[in-house]
Amino acid sequence: MGIHSGVVIELSQVNFGPAGYPADARGRIERVFQILVDAGMNALEYAAVHGLRTSEERAKQIGDLARSNNITMSMHAAYYINLASKDPQIRERSRQRLIKALKFAPLMAVKRIVFHPGTFGGLSPEKAHIVIRDSLQSVWEEAGHLGKGAFLAPEIAGKLSMFGSIEQIIRLCQDVDGCIPTIDWAHLYARRQGKMNDKESYLKVFNQFENELGKLFLDNMHF
Repeated sequence: MGIHSGVVIELSQVNFGPAGYPADARGRIERVFQILVDAGMNALEYAAVHGLRTSEERAKQIGDLARSNNITMSMHAAYYINLASKDPQIRERSRQRLIKALKFAPLMAVKRIVFHPGTFGGLSPEKAHIVIRDSLQSVWEEAGHLGKGAFLAPEIAGKLSMFGSIEQIIRLCQDVDGCIPTIDWAHLYARRQGKMNDKESYLKVFNQFENELGKLFLDNMHF
């Protein structure tokens, strides 16, 4: 299990860019990429946090502009994904949102689909891991091929009520094909209640990911 099962990871440079569109470019997609290029940035996280509502035609336009401007694309999927819900309908809707994101990923030149796996909702951490793991594995088996190289990228969560500690994200990436980790440093700072105040604390995080997942994961991590 895990990303090593038939998936090739390519080493990449460090890319910088915003999450979401610049305020003065909303509705003008060409302007978005021009702002990034003018600022010397080479990455963009497409915000689908309220659901992926763009058309296929618009998605292709975004992908064409990203490729022509050498912009590395990621996508943040819906905030309300909850793969650990006790309600099977919520779990299925969450699965379908990730499947749709994988379908649109190659159109938009997206290589990472960032998302929060879910909240505990009364489940033990172990039970939540099992439910989320099985849901994600089914997503990958059903639709991983649609992404054409895009990965699922579960993110560290800031709230203790949410599944998303470093250890939980690492284990998920070990157990599920097509998963690579996402570190949100602000979320990690909140989850650790402010106990991230020196260089050594950050180095320990990098070392933990490298030791548990390997250097290829670290080289391709999303922040």
